[in-house]
Amino acid sequence: MKTKLLLVFLITSHFYLQAQVTDFVTGLTNEPSRLIIDDNVIYIKGVASPGELIEIDLTDTNPSTNVLFTTSVSFGIGGLIKDGNTIYISDVNDATGESSLVSFNINTPSVVTTIASGFGYIATIDLYNNELYFTDESLSGGGTSLKKIDVTITNPPVNTVLTGLTNPQDMEFNGNTLYIGDRDAGGGTGIIYSVDASQVTPTLNSFITNVNVRGVYVYNDFLYFSDAGIIKKVPFSNPSNITTEAMDTGSSTDFLRDVVISGTTLYMPQENFGKIVTKEDFTLNAQITDVLNPTNSGLTGFLLVGNELYYTQSDNILKINITDTSPVPNTIISGLSEPTGLLLNGNDLYFAQATANKVSKIDISLSFPSVIDVVTGLNEPAFLEINGNDLYISELGAGKISKIDITASLPTTTTDIATGLTTPLDIELIGNDLYIAEPDANKISKIDITSSLPTTATNVATGLNKPLHLALNGNDLYISEADGNKISKIDITESLPITTTEVLTGLSNPEVLAANGSDLYFSADSSTSGQSRIAKYSFSILSIANQSILENYKVYPNPTDDYIQVLGLKEEVNYIIYNSLGKEILNGSIFDQSIINVENLNSGLYFLKVINGNTTKFIKK
Repeated sequence: MKTKLLLVFLITSHFYLQAQVTDFVTGLTNEPSRLIIDDNVIYIKGVASPGELIEIDLTDTNPSTNVLFTTSVSFGIGGLIKDGNTIYISDVNDATGESSLVSFNINTPSVVTTIASGFGYIATIDLYNNELYFTDESLSGGGTSLKKIDVTITNPPVNTVLTGLTNPQDMEFNGNTLYIGDRDAGGGTGIIYSVDASQVTPTLNSFITNVNVRGVYVYNDFLYFSDAGIIKKVPFSNPSNITTEAMDTGSSTDFLRDVVISGTTLYMPQENFGKIVTKEDFTLNAQITDVLNPTNSGLTGFLLVGNELYYTQSDNILKINITDTSPVPNTIISGLSEPTGLLLNGNDLYFAQATANKVSKIDISLSFPSVIDVVTGLNEPAFLEINGNDLYISELGAGKISKIDITASLPTTTTDIATGLTTPLDIELIGNDLYIAEPDANKISKIDITSSLPTTATNVATGLNKPLHLALNGNDLYISEADGNKISKIDITESLPITTTEVLTGLSNPEVLAANGSDLYFSADSSTSGQSRIAKYSFSILSIANQSILENYKVYPNPTDDYIQVLGLKEEVNYIIYNSLGKEILNGSIFDQSIINVENLNSGLYFLKVINGNTTKFIKK
């Protein structure tokens, strides 16, 4: 039987006026210093001996703390990590400083298995490909090294990965890269190192310097870390772009030692005050999923056709199936001259060849298509749009938009539509309006294709940061801003000029975009030097920041076992239910007092979104 702690929970009730954080749980007498999270359960490591490992299930209506594991007297917990039902910890003898690596099953925590022993102080551990990485501080003063053992075998040999650490506090893997927070490295100023574990001889590389680091935490494309007790984050692709996420200035000792994230909530321990505090960050709804990462650099064009994403790269056109778990690129045609914009008309795939100054096409229904030139003599053609038989072309080098009649004899000639533009790149046709990205002018403009030729462009949005590419979803036009390291959007129904709204930030040189109504696909620089990634952002992820939860309608009962009833609707509306990861689970239409059957849903946290209305959370027990 797990021991229930008698604690006072203050959930979303007490705010520090100066702090930005909220008390979540107080009265933790074991000095909480480190957190891990798995399946909405937070595991808390206590520093004081005997060491305790406490768990909190966030899906409970009234979350409570349970002592999952307690060390022997005079022993503490150094590092911890969870893999399935197995928890690995370093069991530290407070008297001698010696450590052992042990494991136990969360269902039988009293049965402890010793994996290896005889080490110095082990501050932190993590898993990678069945290998347990751990820091080992020499008891004889010989410094701290990074070591590893294979947890799948009995009595595993110990392998030293590298030496040269000073005072490592915490570490976490992102792919094959291990990030280590070393508080006293760099002559005492602190360094977060990156280590490529896939290398035969891994080395320490400085990722961030001058940082008084305590805890590190990998989430999506960011590394979160505690710097002198303030929680900050940095994109892996741009270590100079550090932002502050949470701080508590109640006193000089209100240090936030670590952080984990569930949904839109940051959970952080305050060791000196025996509590866990929280902070909401609604931008965390903007979930990013890697589709293909890494790939070679030079992605210049996207086209979504059903489940297939066509893209241009170097001198090739390739495609992947976006429904595959691990998509494998398939080359459609190669040997081109800097292909960029892609457009499908029937079976004809049109594409611009920028350095060949022409637009060509292939028949994608053929196994071995031949390239047919459609129009030549252009000036750096970039992107394409079609309206009936008219194919519109942005000519980057000429600063203009031209068009051709695709039914004319080939090769055909162009007609100027708009001239005097500044580096027109991507174009998006919406009704009679052709929207144009002008990166060197830092703006989006548009022309009316029905106006007398050549027509004059109208400014739509200005003051951007090198806008490169466009993608439409509903009334929202998404814009990649390469020098701003972000993707923004504008509502094309608003009056001109339109102010942009940030959608995704902290990206590294985002470029081409494509949307299919549910997802926005984009390319950006990979954290692997010289390579790119293809990723997606789901429109279905709920943006609670601009919505008032439970403002116009109510959901009852909450929590629920088998159904929810919606009260307060004035008319029949459509709804969508998402899980905590933003994946659509159910949809349909409801009216006032409608009942939605959720009996078959797994236990956990869900979101009910009423279309054109609000969003609310509910818990399925």
